Amino acid sequence: MLQIFDEEMKRGGSVLIAAWLTLGVAGSLADTLGDPVSSRPCHEDPYVVGRCFSVRGRMNYWNGSPSVRIWKVGTRRILGVSENRTSAGYSSIPRDLVEKLSWDTDLFADFVVCPFSAEQPGAMQFVCVDAVSNVTVKRRQAQ
Repeated sequence: MLQIFDEEMKRGGSVLIAAWLTLGVAGSLADTLGDPVSSRPCHEDPYVVGRCFSVRGRMNYWNGSPSVRIWKVGTRRILGVSENRTSAGYSSIPRDLVEKLSWDTDLFADFVVCPFSAEQPGAMQFVCVDAVSNVTVKRRQAQ
């Protein structure tokens, strides 16, 4: 792959490089959110370490990893929606949320999340989102 990349660079193959970069960005988004179209629900994922639980929260994108996070309303807790802890074939977020989520929105909702890590004081807990209800989409406030 690197040899092809080097040869393409020498020929000035910016179209091919742009295509590789575009596929890489699209692939990383799919890795972050799982494949919501054909994936199984996250509560069936063998990497889930405990019981799923309900939380009222605000979901949005953040810089860093994981990029999708949920703030538990009324607390200082942040849940990270797993980017790389899900098993192949499982979704870390339902499709209807993927369609509403953007850098410009905050999604307030009742989430059912399943843990990939134990809750620890001062540490982000990694989860997947199994279900959602009572979704309100708000324009994200500039910080």
